[in-house]
Amino acid sequence: MAYRPTGERSFEIVVGDPSGPASRRAVVAIRLPDTVPGGLSPEAFTTWWELEFIRQQTQRLKERLEELQG
Repeated sequence: MAYRPTGERSFEIVVGDPSGPASRRAVVAIRLPDTVPGGLSPEAFTTWWELEFIRQQTQRLKERLEELQG
């Protein structure tokens, strides 16, 4: 995997060989929300990403529980 900044608030995550042919990798372009500080190191971004994932899953769980309550 590789992390490639593409702008001040955007980057790409590359899965596979970043220098190999396009057929041997997948690229996911991501833009950071305005609530996330720019210029994060890869380690800091990894931590933010994990926390954001947990936040999103918690929100989905809350919405689902509210649906089940009627």
